[in-house]
Amino acid sequence: MPILFTVCLLLCSATADRVSPARASVMSAVLLAAPVNATWAANTAAQWREKGFRGFLFQGLREGLAPPGIPVAEANRLLLEIRAAQARLGEAGLDRNFLRLPLTPDAPYFADGKWARRGIESIREAARFCRESGLRGIVLDTRPDSLMFRYRWDGYRLDETPPKTLREGARRFGRQAVRACLRAYPEGEILLIVDPLPSAAPLWHALFQGMLEGPGAAADVSIQVLVGASAGILDTPGHEVDALNRVTARLTARCTPEQRRVWERQGALCLGLEPIRYRQGLPVPAYAIEYFRARLCMAKAVSGAYAWINAPDGGWWEIMPDEVDAYGRLAQGGAAAVLPTPPLPPRHKDYVVRTPVDDFLRVGPGGLGKRPDGFILRDDYGAALLLPRGVPEGFEMPMHGGTLPVTNLYIGTRHEIEPKEGMAVVPPIKGPLLLERLPIARYALPACPWMNISKALTAGERRGEIEFGVENRTGDTLRGKLEAFGAEGYSVGAAGFPVRLEPDETAVYRRAVQGIFREGDRPVFRLVLRLDGGGSAARDFTMPVRPAEAWMQFLDTSARVAPAALLRRQGTLEGVAAVGGDGGLWLLNARGVVVRTLLDDLVVTHVLAGLNAGGAPRVAAFGTRGNMMVLDAQGEIQWRRDLNHESAPETGLVVKSSPGRADTAVTVFPDGSIEATPLDGGRGWRREMGGTVANPTWLGDALVVSVQGAKGQSLVCLDQGGSLRWERELPSAPSCPPILLNKSPRPVLAVALADGTLSRHDPATGEWLDATGTACARPRALAPLPESDGMLLLLTDDRVMATTPEGTVQWSADAWAPRLTGAFHGEGMVIADGFGALHLARRDGLFPWTNAPPHGRLTCAPVSLPVRRGEAPRFLMTFSDASLRLITPQPFAIPHESHGPFRERSRPGTP
Repeated sequence: MPILFTVCLLLCSATADRVSPARASVMSAVLLAAPVNATWAANTAAQWREKGFRGFLFQGLREGLAPPGIPVAEANRLLLEIRAAQARLGEAGLDRNFLRLPLTPDAPYFADGKWARRGIESIREAARFCRESGLRGIVLDTRPDSLMFRYRWDGYRLDETPPKTLREGARRFGRQAVRACLRAYPEGEILLIVDPLPSAAPLWHALFQGMLEGPGAAADVSIQVLVGASAGILDTPGHEVDALNRVTARLTARCTPEQRRVWERQGALCLGLEPIRYRQGLPVPAYAIEYFRARLCMAKAVSGAYAWINAPDGGWWEIMPDEVDAYGRLAQGGAAAVLPTPPLPPRHKDYVVRTPVDDFLRVGPGGLGKRPDGFILRDDYGAALLLPRGVPEGFEMPMHGGTLPVTNLYIGTRHEIEPKEGMAVVPPIKGPLLLERLPIARYALPACPWMNISKALTAGERRGEIEFGVENRTGDTLRGKLEAFGAEGYSVGAAGFPVRLEPDETAVYRRAVQGIFREGDRPVFRLVLRLDGGGSAARDFTMPVRPAEAWMQFLDTSARVAPAALLRRQGTLEGVAAVGGDGGLWLLNARGVVVRTLLDDLVVTHVLAGLNAGGAPRVAAFGTRGNMMVLDAQGEIQWRRDLNHESAPETGLVVKSSPGRADTAVTVFPDGSIEATPLDGGRGWRREMGGTVANPTWLGDALVVSVQGAKGQSLVCLDQGGSLRWERELPSAPSCPPILLNKSPRPVLAVALADGTLSRHDPATGEWLDATGTACARPRALAPLPESDGMLLLLTDDRVMATTPEGTVQWSADAWAPRLTGAFHGEGMVIADGFGALHLARRDGLFPWTNAPPHGRLTCAPVSLPVRRGEAPRFLMTFSDASLRLITPQPFAIPHESHGPFRERSRPGTP
């Protein structure tokens, strides 16, 4: 089958040009994933066709990979039953029906050869059943968060089958599963349910890699991945294509270049919605009918061959009790047995999957402006625009006869705009719209050129690769020339290509990009399609230069706590300790190679790093029961200790000691105690604080914490031995750790309070000095701006601002989840946002440093590594795709115009 969706990030290196069929241009057919009985569905086929469905993912045909043996007579009866139902469904136009096979029960398929053979045989039998019954193919419900996809599972013995062996076993199982399907049913389709995708465990990714290897030379086999609402692709109107590309990048992040090429040719993402759920035995809408209509239109436009409705409990049909007796002897049972269901509320009958875009053909991303914030369609009357956000500012459209139909996709109303003096005026309209009968040359033709990154443009390198071409979606033969133009300072070599494409063909070209790639650059490449008969179409593509990476390593799942850098006294990186989402401890060397993985011992919740008395790096790992373990850089356990706490520490830090003495790990526990333990296992101290402890900060020779106790809120200072140095009451709770300002004539301890004030104290005695406003309530982080006369940088959940010592705001910017990195550069502080982009906050405003990398969202605050004077900062960063990366951005040589999540800064003096 042709490619169904082109992935934006391909790591392939082929250079041959080719012409091949384009992906299917018809709208995605909608399938229902629900416990529907096939015979009952055949008897009610007209109702399902009227709702707009094209098929079902049938349950109750196979219960799992290793079910108990089914008697031959029973199996034959089920086969005949499904064959008869499938024939009648096909006659009614419901011909896209699949067998849904859950990969259950959890069993050691990846570690035990006997279990693996049983599982593969079950998949082969299911595929054979599909072929004999006339079903279209098999749906493997992988349930990516299942226990068997996790290293830390009782079914595995990690001493016998370490993580590497399990990954190879999962990859082999995926490869054999696809080949078993192809041998049993060569014409069948393979669908893969991956919901919820964000919580996919590590062995699922290995399984997926193997499935991409399964087709081998069978280039006509498609592997389509069904993702649900948890993928978040349809959450932000106007950004669906960008979100789809991010999900695809995450899906293929661990794949090899060859596996990515298979996905590009034969893979697709199919989007799912779950609009109706059950609550207290009754069906209720998960979201309003208006949002469902709009989301479904976009799902059909950007999905592969299918979009799907997930209804695990039903909610799309009603069965009266008197109907049930007629289906009592059916072989398809279990969840798909015909049972009475309550009548649907009248409003639920409006939840149909027929939409105004069903009769159109897909062209590609596009819009009214330069940014493709919508999708371009086509029918016999011309082009059409599907705009998820509508036209907030309105526009004028030249019309040479006829009217301009406008459909409001929320409510389904359609009206036609009459042109006046050859111009149709579309007023501002919010909400999703469909505009029809637009000129093909102006709208469909510019969407035909496309460009992707084959080899990413990375800072510090001089060569990258791009893939580009033309997809002919105009309905007519295209003859002409395609020209590619590089941005200033970037060359794409020979870039003129004759083009002759029949409808639904695509031309593909790969070329090297050469230049000096600078961090933060956003070079714009242009494709121009010049037609032989006159006319042309141009399209610009921005290819941001991503930050350089020293190395990258995948953990088991997304890290929940920041990694720890193992540093020698000179600041040399010895290794990295990281905690996976499953609580496993990962030890890596300075090159990012995994030295040891501890998955079967301590369930780690926090990790700290420091030095022992001899100056050797040590890792302190803390578990869920308050226990502690210290390891060296090679992962060898040095000692263990039970700290006698019932839960894990809430936070912690390492107190640096003088040479010849071990550093001390200081941890804060939920019971209101502070525990200090030297990393060489020596005697430490413990102090009960009599309340909830937060915001621990080490200020030279003392520990400062905030305590919420029976007497109220206070700031407490302890010396290195845990003795009380001073305590001061506060009018409000601190919202972030305090900082030490080296002001003249003496240092000042600054504390940001939740009531929006900045309280200043004498660090030696705790004496209150003064207080000013911070211009925001509950700052989440506070830092001094270097060389700025005492200016402060404040971060909230969604804002970054700089203030004078008197509290006057100098500049302010919106942000998403900003976080301090602890790295100063020149006259600014490096901060990160939730998307993983790094920015430099200076006294004169924000200047973005890097662009958000395509690795998912940032899961923890970046860890800044020490550098020598004049060197660029280095950061350990963890992303939602479970990757740990050592980012080595280039210096801030050229300030760039603000873009991305940081919007234009406010005027001085305004919040």
